Amino acid sequence: EFIQAAQTAGLRWAPDLNTERGAGVGLTPTTQHSDGSKVHAYDAYLAPALGRSNLVVMHGARADRLLIKDHICHGVAFRRLADSTDHVVHARREVILSSGYIYSPRLLFLSGIGAKKDLEAVGLEVVKDLPAVGRNLTAARFSPLAWRTAEPTLSQMMGEPISPAGTKADPKAFGSAVLEATARVRSAAGAHADPKSKRPDIVLSFMPLFYAPKSAPLQYSLQGEEWPLRTNAFSILATLGETKAQG
Repeated sequence: EFIQAAQTAGLRWAPDLNTERGAGVGLTPTTQHSDGSKVHAYDAYLAPALGRSNLVVMHGARADRLLIKDHICHGVAFRRLADSTDHVVHARREVILSSGYIYSPRLLFLSGIGAKKDLEAVGLEVVKDLPAVGRNLTAARFSPLAWRTAEPTLSQMMGEPISPAGTKADPKAFGSAVLEATARVRSAAGAHADPKSKRPDIVLSFMPLFYAPKSAPLQYSLQGEEWPLRTNAFSILATLGETKAQG
């Protein structure tokens, strides 16, 4: 119904929001199967390649430092957590750092890449004075709007212990992405400020679940309120689309 309402308001259907640009409405892109089970990086990329002779996956290994010489990263120092022993692995060609927006800057800092004064304050050798490391993290912020409804939402469809006692799980609920549909629009304020621009500046995300930000830090989760979920409502998360994720 959210998609139908958006199309009635004049938004075009966007079958792939990752590639479609401009105003439109479509299903929120997800990495999951139709039964709701998630497809993560291991399933999609590592599992099919585990038989390759040039791939070694280390479990319980924590990267602690990049080995850098003459401004080039030659390897990684890591610790095996099971026995607390330290090891080094050297690269023949390149090192790819992909540890997320928290651990990547941490690893850079432990490797001597960061603000000089901060590195010196904790006794780390300065390899590269790069003050922006670990700073300026911003992401798009949203305001939740919610409406009570008589139609069953995820709060009543998940079964115990997520839904109230006595409710039965609806198999259709487990295929939900929680944040199910997304619409991108150009606001009246944006159009007035820059009549020539057609770029959407507001993103409206629909979820069949009540969302309370004080108790729910994750917008893709079933944390709308404490379990069992009791509020039967739809939510729309309004996001300023001009906010750029950075840091």
